[in-house]
Amino acid sequence: MIRNLTKEEVSFTLKAEQNIAISGYIVTVTAEWNGFKGEPATGCYSFQNEADFRNGTDYENMRSEALARLQQSISDLHNRFQILES
Repeated sequence: MIRNLTKEEVSFTLKAEQNIAISGYIVTVTAEWNGFKGEPATGCYSFQNEADFRNGTDYENMRSEALARLQQSISDLHNRFQILES
């Protein structure tokens, strides 16, 4: 069994692209650790600027989701290697 990573161990990337059709931004948050990347968490939001978004709960929720996906990706890879060892 592998241990869970913490937010402090992981690098997060935030990408916000303005979308006029929705009068807001499409935001993507990706978690990365030692070359492994979690599938990005994506959502549509309206905010004044990036700092405003980073201080809100939506950003923290997206970080948690991206971290969970990263952890799952690492766990899946670990399980595949265990099958090879059998």
